[in-house]
Amino acid sequence: MKRKLGIVIVAVLMLSCVAVQASASAHEFVFSKAGEHRDKNLKEVEWVFAAGDLSCEKESSHGTASSGKLEAFEEIETFEACIFLGEDAELSKPKVRFRATGEVSIESLLEVKVPGLGCDIKIEPAHNSTLKTVNYKNLEGGKLEVKSSVTGITYTSSGGACGSSGTTGEYKGASELELVGGTIEWK
Repeated sequence: MKRKLGIVIVAVLMLSCVAVQASASAHEFVFSKAGEHRDKNLKEVEWVFAAGDLSCEKESSHGTASSGKLEAFEEIETFEACIFLGEDAELSKPKVRFRATGEVSIESLLEVKVPGLGCDIKIEPAHNSTLKTVNYKNLEGGKLEVKSSVTGITYTSSGGACGSSGTTGEYKGASELELVGGTIEWK
């Protein structure tokens, strides 16, 4: 009986250690102060749809965050100088939520209009709430590199040259995020 009780106690202690380790390994962002954060792309960003690739020379974003440890932050994205199938494309400014776990979600409608082709593509928040994968790297000066290789994006297309709707859209990009007058760290 004592031996069984000892085994149970050891098992409970081992499970407790595993639970503590699991919670200690959860990632988070640390903002040194409350305020505005912004980023700019480090390279051209690329969207992949069934009909072809959409590239944007410039991407920037801005948002505000509270100070301390955060599981996620949000920002408004701006895309400029975009081309889809050889035609100029206009993108709306969606709100995007980045989680320290590497997931990202589209929080407001992202619409791609291609006037020269007479079609558009829409990425709705309802179908794009737990997309993967975003990787973070701490940089000197309290900045953060945000590298996105997101797959499984669901989108609807008006058809024509924009192709059919799908669930295998992709987004690839890299940017440098900074907190104005402060630092950001990913742990």
